[in-house]
Amino acid sequence: MLYSDLIRQETEYTYSANVQFDIENDKKLARFIPNETTIELFREYFIDIIRANPNHHSRILYGSYGTGKSHFLTVLSLLLSKAFTDGVAFDTFLTRVNEYDPNLAQDINAFVKDETRKPFLIVPIVFDFEDFDRCIYFSLTKKLSSIGISVRFKTFYTQALEQLSRWKEDEESLNRLKSTCEKEKINLSDLEKSLTAFDSKAESVFNRLFNKMTFGINFVCEVSNLTESLTQVTEAISSQYSGMVFIFDEFGRYIEDNIKKIKVRSVQDLAEYCDHGNGNNHIILVSHKEISLYTQRISKTLSNEWKKIEGRYKATPINDKRDQCLSLIKSVLIKEEKPWAAFKQKYNSELQAIYNEALDFHGFLIDVARHENPFEGGFPLHPISLYALDKLSKKVAQNERTFFTYLASREENSLYRFLTTHEDDAFSFVGIDEIYDYFELSIKSLQSDASYEWYKKLQTALSKNKSNSYDNTPEVRILKVIATIGVINDSSVLVANKKTITSVINLPKDIVANSIDALCEKKILKYSGSYDRYDFFDSSIYDVDKMIAEESVLVKDERVIKTLNEDFINFVLYPHQYNNEYKISRVFVPVFALPADLSRRNLGNPYGKYYDGLLVFVLGNEDTNTEQVVQDSANIDRSIVVLNTDTKALKDAVKQYIAICYLESQKAKYTAKDPSFEKELQYYKDEVCELVFRNIVSWKQTYDDTFVIVSDGAIDTTVTSYADLTALASKIMATVYSQTLIVNNELINKNVISGSIASAKKNALREMLRGEAPNQYYGLSLLSPEYISVRSVLAKNGFITPEVPVATNVLTNGNTPQTALNNCLQNYIERAQNEEVEFGDLYAELKSAPYGLRDGYLSLLLANALLQYKKSLIISSHGSEQELTVELFEDIVKRPDDFSFTIASWTKKELDYLDALEQLFSDYVDPNNLSKNRLKAIYEAMFSHYKNASKFARTTQEYVTAETKAYRKLLEKSYSSYSDFVFKKLKAIGGSYEATLAAIKTIKLELESVINELCVDLAHSICTLFNYETNTSLALLLSKKYRNEWVAKRQKSFDYCTNAFLEFASTVGESELDCNVIASLSKSLTGFELMYWNDSHKAEFLDKLKDIKDKLDSYEVKNYLGETETRMTLKTSDGQEKSVVFDRSDLSPLSQTIKNKINATFNNYGMSVTYDDKVQVLLSLIEDLMEGN
Repeated sequence: MLYSDLIRQETEYTYSANVQFDIENDKKLARFIPNETTIELFREYFIDIIRANPNHHSRILYGSYGTGKSHFLTVLSLLLSKAFTDGVAFDTFLTRVNEYDPNLAQDINAFVKDETRKPFLIVPIVFDFEDFDRCIYFSLTKKLSSIGISVRFKTFYTQALEQLSRWKEDEESLNRLKSTCEKEKINLSDLEKSLTAFDSKAESVFNRLFNKMTFGINFVCEVSNLTESLTQVTEAISSQYSGMVFIFDEFGRYIEDNIKKIKVRSVQDLAEYCDHGNGNNHIILVSHKEISLYTQRISKTLSNEWKKIEGRYKATPINDKRDQCLSLIKSVLIKEEKPWAAFKQKYNSELQAIYNEALDFHGFLIDVARHENPFEGGFPLHPISLYALDKLSKKVAQNERTFFTYLASREENSLYRFLTTHEDDAFSFVGIDEIYDYFELSIKSLQSDASYEWYKKLQTALSKNKSNSYDNTPEVRILKVIATIGVINDSSVLVANKKTITSVINLPKDIVANSIDALCEKKILKYSGSYDRYDFFDSSIYDVDKMIAEESVLVKDERVIKTLNEDFINFVLYPHQYNNEYKISRVFVPVFALPADLSRRNLGNPYGKYYDGLLVFVLGNEDTNTEQVVQDSANIDRSIVVLNTDTKALKDAVKQYIAICYLESQKAKYTAKDPSFEKELQYYKDEVCELVFRNIVSWKQTYDDTFVIVSDGAIDTTVTSYADLTALASKIMATVYSQTLIVNNELINKNVISGSIASAKKNALREMLRGEAPNQYYGLSLLSPEYISVRSVLAKNGFITPEVPVATNVLTNGNTPQTALNNCLQNYIERAQNEEVEFGDLYAELKSAPYGLRDGYLSLLLANALLQYKKSLIISSHGSEQELTVELFEDIVKRPDDFSFTIASWTKKELDYLDALEQLFSDYVDPNNLSKNRLKAIYEAMFSHYKNASKFARTTQEYVTAETKAYRKLLEKSYSSYSDFVFKKLKAIGGSYEATLAAIKTIKLELESVINELCVDLAHSICTLFNYETNTSLALLLSKKYRNEWVAKRQKSFDYCTNAFLEFASTVGESELDCNVIASLSKSLTGFELMYWNDSHKAEFLDKLKDIKDKLDSYEVKNYLGETETRMTLKTSDGQEKSVVFDRSDLSPLSQTIKNKINATFNNYGMSVTYDDKVQVLLSLIEDLMEGN
């Protein structure tokens, strides 16, 4: 009996669903097989659409070929339109749905049977047009015509057809129409068909016809927009239908073909109308993938437009359920009851074997307890083959070759071939290789897809094996299986390992296994131990095995050790018991070494000075001197030494690795002739790496006679397992780091902390520097990272005492290791009160035994210990005193050797001295800096006061005392040692603190009043110059002199300074203060304000003033002009007159240059500047000059 007599194919499932055609009969409804995915879709789509107020009106349904999108939408359409819902097909469908979801079945039946609820008009969109609008209009016209509803759309096509109808109604027009069509060679019948089909080519033909019929007039019509047309339809169908449901199947393909021609706005308008227009209307777009994946290669602007559109549609992917194919296939492959029962009994053990293989495969999400023989429905396909069929069909399927066509059709290489060529006298099943045969042409056609690469690899492998795809040898079938698994590319589930390959080929397992080995020997396949899978071997023209072997023998053992330490350390040893006790994560870091290396004391150098412990793996051999190893190991601090006397395999593997790395460095000269060399070399490298790591893992976990464990200079015989090794590590840590601080906070109790914890620690330090409410955790937010850091490091170890007491850390033996640590810190603080202490020394002690503290929290610990002495704490870096900041404490931990500290023990006199200085310069003291470094804050206040003093005060030798000169000299220098400045340099001015304070007060007053002294001196000099009493007001003096003597001389143009002086004298108010008068004159006559003067400016000022007086005194006002004088008068129409007399002379070189530049500027503007414009410019300049500007 053939298998075809045992299993019947339901050929109805051969054909793909098409919404446009299949809503015309009930076959798809009757044949629909629900599963969890489609039931979820019905809940989402059907239930929402029939609601009075749906949540969504615009949707996109994603899913690859064979996922049942079209079949689902066909059934959805039948239900919503209430078509074929009164027969056996509907009852069968409802029964199947009820098995999954009784509530859904009840809701569907209620809608269908309720005569008060109107159906929906289903409009499948025909996508024969580039223009999206035309697709909609044509589809609507076609659908409305089929149900006898007439709607006149205002489109070019409908109005052109109406115009043709009008011409036909009139005999004369009809004759002219026929004549014109004949002349223009237009087939009228074809034109009408094209217009009815919305064919764009008909537009130009009709326009030409209309032009001839109307003697040259162009056809103009009013076209309504899509929204207006949809509103028309909604109103026309409202009495019969609840609304419209547009279904655009293959929308993804439509975009792909017309991406640059589609009006994106039209797609958005349709969604807008469905969402917000009248009626309960819906649009469902169907695509194989997300819209954005179709628009990647177009312009960014257009791509962004499509992204916006995609965002308006509710996206629903068809989720890939691994057991979906199990629920589908049992309805496609029908077991004939009696023959199948006999077959099951006969081959029970064989069937159970493949079922067990399927359960081990873990490719299906099934509840075995709920399903009896869940894989029986899929036989004769091996369950793994069924999984492969499902995945492969979704990867490479096309309309003509799908999951269902393989199962139900009678095509070549389909399941039909198997059923009709196998008899039940032997147990057989469909393997993955037979699935490949059916889809081979589909895979081959995908030449731009990664799947095609696997096809090419298979062809290459077949060629190497001197076979072809039609051969049925075990080797060929194996190669097809590997290619299929590669195309599916689901390595998390389906892997081409020996277990899988031997299971999914309908041959004895030993034959398949031997054939796999043979293919590997022929270098057609390669095995990757690291991934446990077989792959095609891209072998090169070179003998890579030989090349690696030749290079390996040249590698020395020393190079092996170096490579192991650089490339193969990816593990540590945890002393778990110690870590649990001390709430820390210490580790023994691994180091590989040769026996001769143990005499060196720098084995731990790669890990720095403060590693926790070393786990030294010594690569020995049977001749290694164990006693010497033990003796040399005593020199290695905090270590466990593991001597292995059987390391040849490991050494050989590492030597191969080194050889491969060398060949990699030389690959250019090989790949030039054969590009596959690089891939083959990488394969060997992966395999050797895996081999090295396996050897290391074996070494860590095996403790036999070839191993010797050495600790503390003696052989330890208690270690017989990895657990014993961790116990030994805990014992060493407990001895070495017995006084380490308990910090039960793994985020900060480490040397390198994360960015977020580092930020939190800095915030905590910032609050500690402010020093407010330490008994309330410095005001930090409860349970914040900052709070937790302070609590775990400081409060739990008794370094601060919160208002709400907390239990301090205690070891199980009752010891409190923080006590010893606190004593250590206090010893350094006491030393700092008598001498300068290097942070490097303190850091080294805290990092070393018995403390071994972590950098992560050290800044908190140091800040807490030192900030109690904040006012007298001096931290220096290479002689430069530092401000107490968050960054400083962080830098101390990073670079401890760069910093030192002292704690000053100031006497009462010194404190009073500091208080007085702080008070004297209080206006310049920054309160924030006082808390960081008091001495620096005082220095900066004095320096700020000094820099705010005028330049004259800082430079004059005439108006200050010797003490002020000494003070100025002191402040002109910069200082990094502020204590040296305050207590030595500054104090030297007075000799004693009291005398220095008195001198500083005088100096400060002198610097602040020196400008006033200068003004008084100048005022006296000016009065004397003009023969006035020295106490005369300067403003009054100048006003009188101007009115009595100088006003008549204003008509004369003197030099700049004299003109400016006269201008000032003419405008100064008689009540103006002398200091203001001098300030104004100083700028005019010297070009500098008083505060920027030096001593020489005083003489310069008085000399210029005397010169001005002499010029004014010597000038006599006359009624005529002198020989060299010229008068210039400007007179306006209202009689106002301005006049000036000046001495005429030849132009100096500079004056000639200025004149030339003015003339050149005028010339550059050419005709754009008129003569009047030029005159106006020159007059404006002259007026400014006459005003003294």
